[in-house]
Amino acid sequence: MKRPVFYGWLLVALTLFLQSVGVGTTLYMYSVIAAAIGSDMPSARSVLMLGSTAMLVVGALLSPVLGRLLDHYPMKWIIVPGGVSLGVGFILLGFSTEIWHVVVCYMLFMGVGLTALGSVPASTLLARWFVRYRGLAIGISALGTQFGGFAYTPLLAGLIEAQDWRVAVTVMGTIIVVVVPLVAYIWVVDKPSDRNLAPDGDPIEEAAKAPRTPAGSNPEQAAHPDAGVPFYKLISQRNFIILFIFAGTLGGVVHNAVIANLSLLATDLGETVRRGAFLVSLLAFVGLFTSPLTGWLGDRINVKIVASALTLLMAAAALLYSIADSYVVLLVATLLQGMAGGGFFPLWALLVARLYHLSVYGQVMGTTAVAAFGGAAIGPVFAGWLHDVTGSYRIVFLIFLGALLAVTFLISRLQTPAR
Repeated sequence: MKRPVFYGWLLVALTLFLQSVGVGTTLYMYSVIAAAIGSDMPSARSVLMLGSTAMLVVGALLSPVLGRLLDHYPMKWIIVPGGVSLGVGFILLGFSTEIWHVVVCYMLFMGVGLTALGSVPASTLLARWFVRYRGLAIGISALGTQFGGFAYTPLLAGLIEAQDWRVAVTVMGTIIVVVVPLVAYIWVVDKPSDRNLAPDGDPIEEAAKAPRTPAGSNPEQAAHPDAGVPFYKLISQRNFIILFIFAGTLGGVVHNAVIANLSLLATDLGETVRRGAFLVSLLAFVGLFTSPLTGWLGDRINVKIVASALTLLMAAAALLYSIADSYVVLLVATLLQGMAGGGFFPLWALLVARLYHLSVYGQVMGTTAVAAFGGAAIGPVFAGWLHDVTGSYRIVFLIFLGALLAVTFLISRLQTPAR
């Protein structure tokens, strides 16, 4: 008889969908919504960006709390309220009449939704369901962030053109508030044992007998050096500090600064806005392939090697951006940046799983997410400010290059537990 499809793969599809909604409707759609709001409530560009910044700051503040909750409470009771919050936020956004109403909606409602439907809950859930295929599962799930930008943004833009931005966000919010909590309540299951299953879909009898690798299996986790260590002691150790810097530099400051300023890099060289927008699309498209590939590699070779290679790819992109004098150079740099940026999340999640006991996985992910969210809020502003001061992005990317080389060295200092 054929074995049924392992329930964990259904959860991969579910977390892909949840991330597509949580990230796609907030980060990727923000510029489209902001443009429509700006035509209705004329405001300075910096003022229009306050909603995104406020949302990311709230994400940074909530992530450590969320991580601790994920380690101690059923996950569906975190995801369901997050979906409700996100949907209600968009519905209320449709009734806003002042720009500060927009900022409050993004800060109080979308910030909660982005955090509760984002990478921290998704990776925490899949780390429990997979061991051998953990990197691949998390890498496929991470495609949701790019998929949301590709699939939902054109639909929203079409609805705005056909109706009005208020109608569009209200319709979107209503769909979210109904669909997301419903699917999360029905299908989210915290761990394989809740369904009398073992990780990776192994027969539960075999799983009870045989030791399994990598980190995350029962025998290895029992012998993990961090097992039973209080969390407040873990965050003062070298591994955590390096992870915090890694998440803040690659996933926070550098990648988001590139996303926000990439189109402007092209127009500075005399290219059209359309050709600049193509670079942004290319960045996201390349990430669709490198996300599962990075996870697959992390399952099979030393994860420190994969992390170093990814960081050096991003450093090479920063070098090319700093010397770019033609559109072709920008294309090559964007290909490298897309490869590194697309692989960041599954690699980050794998590093946490490799370095820490599963009992504190959510807390470590949530606390290091402070750096990722904080860097995402700071990076674009820093790059834009330095461009205004110096007149070009050259110094910006040289600073990024130095920071990425420093992170590559720090990765070599990670202390990974013996398999």
